[in-house]
Amino acid sequence: MRLNTFSIFTQLHLLCFLLVLRIFKHSTVTILLDSPKSFATKQTPNLTANCCLSSTKNNGFTLVELVVVIMLLGVITVLAVPKFTGFGQEARISQLKSLAANINSQNQLVYSKSVLDNIEQLEGCSYQCGGHPNWDVMAGEYFVDVSGTRLYVSLGYPLPPLSYSPAVEPNYRIAFGLPESDFVFTQVWHHGSATAIVPAQLRHKLNEIKDGRFQCHIEYTSPTPTTRYKLQVYSQNC
Repeated sequence: MRLNTFSIFTQLHLLCFLLVLRIFKHSTVTILLDSPKSFATKQTPNLTANCCLSSTKNNGFTLVELVVVIMLLGVITVLAVPKFTGFGQEARISQLKSLAANINSQNQLVYSKSVLDNIEQLEGCSYQCGGHPNWDVMAGEYFVDVSGTRLYVSLGYPLPPLSYSPAVEPNYRIAFGLPESDFVFTQVWHHGSATAIVPAQLRHKLNEIKDGRFQCHIEYTSPTPTTRYKLQVYSQNC
């Protein structure tokens, strides 16, 4: 479909170019022949010159050609604008799907680390939990080490970045490569307080994302003792 659309655009542009070239060519010739420099030539009773002049003027552009060019430009505009919008939409959706796949892969690695550290069945508590080496007393959460960063976990999987401890979000950003310049977070109340991961260029839509009126983001919910974690792409309004 893209190739067909591209081919149509190419043909329309070529046709417009040829018509404009024709208009420009004959307009220039007519202007030159009507200029003061050619006045003397036009006054000369030369049958050959008069014949050529008459022929040239008769072959000039017509109103129909102008109308056709304007119509073709309109068609190109009508076809191109939605297509370019579609390209932007596809890019945003592709970005979200790629990020979701990366988060899902990272979650599996984090769970494997949690199993090795024997904390895959543990949740946070408000006091030091038996002196466990993977317990952060200040954050009040368990963690696994991800490239030198403490990624806080519950039941073996990452805590959502918008958690009670202020240390969770910055470490989550580092571990998953989500700088503030590229992504922002908010909570989606109508989905059980899931955390929305939103492209930074859509930060002006955060309030609409919160109440479900706009969807172009990823939602993450950490697991509970009875449910798995949830990770879903919402792209209806991308």
